[in-house]
Amino acid sequence: MKFSTVLSDFMTGKFGSMVLKNPRYISFGIGVAKHQNKLCRRRNSLFDAGLIVPPTLILSVTEKCNLDCDGCYAKAHDRLVDELNDSQLLSITKQARDLGISVAFLAGGEPFTRHVIFDMASNNPEVIFPVFTNGTLIDDLVLERLSKHLNLIPIISIEGYEKETDCRRGDGTFAQVLDVAKRLKSNRLMFGVSITTTHENIEQVTSPEFTEYVESIGANTAFYIEYVPIRKGTESLCLRVDERNRLNQFVDSKQDDSNMLYISLPGDEERYGGCLAAGNGFLHISSSGDVEPCPFAPLSDCNLKNMSLREALESKLMRTIRANHNALKEGEGGCALWANKNMFAQLRENAR
Repeated sequence: MKFSTVLSDFMTGKFGSMVLKNPRYISFGIGVAKHQNKLCRRRNSLFDAGLIVPPTLILSVTEKCNLDCDGCYAKAHDRLVDELNDSQLLSITKQARDLGISVAFLAGGEPFTRHVIFDMASNNPEVIFPVFTNGTLIDDLVLERLSKHLNLIPIISIEGYEKETDCRRGDGTFAQVLDVAKRLKSNRLMFGVSITTTHENIEQVTSPEFTEYVESIGANTAFYIEYVPIRKGTESLCLRVDERNRLNQFVDSKQDDSNMLYISLPGDEERYGGCLAAGNGFLHISSSGDVEPCPFAPLSDCNLKNMSLREALESKLMRTIRANHNALKEGEGGCALWANKNMFAQLRENAR
């Protein structure tokens, strides 16, 4: 199963049917489906011309956040960056759309600290922008703006129930997130949840009780993100091989017996033809503009402050990783590039 098929299913399969069942989204959904097909044809045309354009972009719009979560991925890198300004972010998203990129996941830090994301959405109405957020900045003003930008879809991070979420994100966070979910649901706005899945919580977050609870709060989509041990000493949190297989089976089963869309990332990459990084299925742009093969492999040989996205897609590093695609096999930690980080470091040296 190729990643483009998964993306198409995201847009026109169960997700598409959910859109059409919500009166607020019907005209929006019809228009987006039409434009998504056009974007797919554009990617295919560029592929025929020799340029590989992924259907999906992951764009970290900031390192800043209003919370101080334990084990935060952004904090783990401990880097000071000169973040992309508003005009640069607007330019990047326009370039992505013009190349045929269909879905741009917005990440951080906390994306809702950058209100330019509303302009990014309004300037590119044919692109879907899922926003990975802690949810705590979604106040009445943000709710009003979300109602006018239906292609911005909040994906709220939780760790399980109240105990697990507050332990990582701070006391009272879970209650605040539940209130946000209630208001999103009452405004008939689509949203999802994101669950970092570890060896410690997989039993809980794949239980019937938990999935029923997530559906009851009004979420339309659930992303299960496999834990990657960016921070040394946390390798024990990684899913075991049997647990990863169980997660993939769980997600597959939910496609048939749930009204929600369930997605695991990176998921069973072998089903998609192997590692999806470096433009095969997606690529990552850091908050400073570095073009990286994957959020969990933060190495780069180019920056969008001084070149176009099209040029970056053909950088030596990206081409080298794609040329060695067959060597990227899944291992501990979910992400194939992370599991093969020593080989990846050598690839980076060779790309210089």
